[in-house]
Amino acid sequence: LLLSAGLLLESFRRLLGQDLGYQHGSVVALDIESWGFDTNGEVCRMYRSLRERLAALPGVEAVGTVSSAPLTGKWTFDEKAQVLGQMVPEAERPVLAATFVAFDYFQALGIALREGRYFRDSELDDDGYGQRVIVNEAAARVLFPGRSAIGGRFTVGSNPDRILEVVGVVKDTRDVRLEEPPVPRFYWQYAFGGAQVVVRSTVPAQVILPRLREVAGQTHPRIRIQDARPMTEIVSATVAQRRFLTAMLAGYAAVALGVALVGVFGVVAHQVADRTREFGIRMALGSTSWGMLRLVLSQSCGVVLCGLVFGSVISLATGRLLARQLYSVSPHDPALLIGACILVLGGALVATAVPARRAARVDPMVALRE
Repeated sequence: LLLSAGLLLESFRRLLGQDLGYQHGSVVALDIESWGFDTNGEVCRMYRSLRERLAALPGVEAVGTVSSAPLTGKWTFDEKAQVLGQMVPEAERPVLAATFVAFDYFQALGIALREGRYFRDSELDDDGYGQRVIVNEAAARVLFPGRSAIGGRFTVGSNPDRILEVVGVVKDTRDVRLEEPPVPRFYWQYAFGGAQVVVRSTVPAQVILPRLREVAGQTHPRIRIQDARPMTEIVSATVAQRRFLTAMLAGYAAVALGVALVGVFGVVAHQVADRTREFGIRMALGSTSWGMLRLVLSQSCGVVLCGLVFGSVISLATGRLLARQLYSVSPHDPALLIGACILVLGGALVATAVPARRAARVDPMVALRE
């Protein structure tokens, strides 16, 4: 149990400590629902107005829209890409995840620019997709290996006339699950109904959320916020199952360790009481207090070491059962196994110390009279 809890704790620590590619602190994601708009141009103008109003709030640093904020899984789709000048069969074309973004999305999430530039607001087309795209590092490596992706052109889908030009390369991000590596992705500049709005602010989320809802309601009567959550809460929700399993096993391990140590203490104390006459005779024949202490500790530790051997063998089997729940850690991690053994051995020594001291203080005359 200790090893299993240690594996899950270490896995949980590494999962949350990895680089997500974006800075989710101080960011709020708003899920916008809109209805009654006749054209996408009207929708786009609504988002422009909403963006201006939100950006004017005190403490707001950046506002952007996205088809699906990271880890929300609202709406995603894939496209097969064909680099211009390369004749590749459709079955062998690389698959790119596609995301629609607009305004200051990258700045709001703190996604670093690796090469080129971000989108400009003047390039946003009210009535359709833009012709300029931004790709992540994984997509740049897949589409344009060994050379700069800036200025590269490719097509997606079945429309060879829709040529997209790369104007920027951004850092890879984990958008689907924290456990999954970043996938090749390209970002299309497009604002449409049902997008999510991300807002970076220096004001705490619980303070600014009511204000964001109020501003959204004042912007247009045909929009409302379905959901509004801090990105930290969204990230935390993705590991809720892992957190519960880790806490449960850690609790079981703590209880099991406590029961084991109480058992060790009780058994050793009973043995010392039963062997009082033996200890008295040993002391009368010249044994020292340190010798008696060492005798009790060595005999108890021998039993504990046998338990550790059996427990280690069993833990190799239970570790394999947890393999699917682990991230970036081996189910047979030697450091964690050694740490669990040291913890059990150290606890057993502490539990044995009290009755062992009692054995070392036996008065030989009293023991012989009994």
